Amino acid sequence: MRRVFLACLLLILGGCCSLYHPYVNNGCGNNNSAAPIVCISANGTANPNPVHVKRGQWLHFFAPSDVTIEEDFLESQGHDGSQAWGRVRKDAAYGEHKYTIVLGDKRYDPEVMIDP
Repeated sequence: MRRVFLACLLLILGGCCSLYHPYVNNGCGNNNSAAPIVCISANGTANPNPVHVKRGQWLHFFAPSDVTIEEDFLESQGHDGSQAWGRVRKDAAYGEHKYTIVLGDKRYDPEVMIDP
């Protein structure tokens, strides 16, 4: 059931944000406390940076090309083409964390803030 819910959520969010893919810098990134979305531009800029999340919360990433996220604070992580996602571990340390965006052979290191 959770997988069906996640798949539906990703389809809805992917449909909304796919309208912005050519214009990632202009805006589907948000710090909405219900569903934070990080949009990544072709030059690796993350919007917002840092993104604010809480333990147990899902975090979604959208990029203009294939993307992989490397980090130490997400579980149930996955990616499919230009989308990546994961849930913040319930035991993740509060505070600032770096994560790595991998776009092709380039790597970028924005930040996430895990709030209490």
